Amino acid sequence: MPKYNLFFHSKQLPETFEEGEKDLAALKAWSKSFEKFVVNPGSVLKQSLIVTSENVETVTPGETLSAYAEIEARNKDEAVKIAKSWPILDSGFVLISEVVDMELD
Repeated sequence: MPKYNLFFHSKQLPETFEEGEKDLAALKAWSKSFEKFVVNPGSVLKQSLIVTSENVETVTPGETLSAYAEIEARNKDEAVKIAKSWPILDSGFVLISEVVDMELD
């Protein structure tokens, strides 16, 4: 089955610890409901940096990826269905990329 990376982008970060805990509980329940598809549950991402040959910039919170996961799905449509069920989709979006395994030997 093809693998897909789901990159979660939240435009709005939780304003309080309690809101963060509520979002985290919703994400854990979401992950559990799709566990047969999950290859790597991924991680929540903190501060991001943009690195170029000339500069390093800190990305403003809310303008960067907030989490990622890797799933297996029969096809792109099934991956989209899974992504559309992301519990905090109303405050962001999900970028889906099919994974192409590479051998670097």
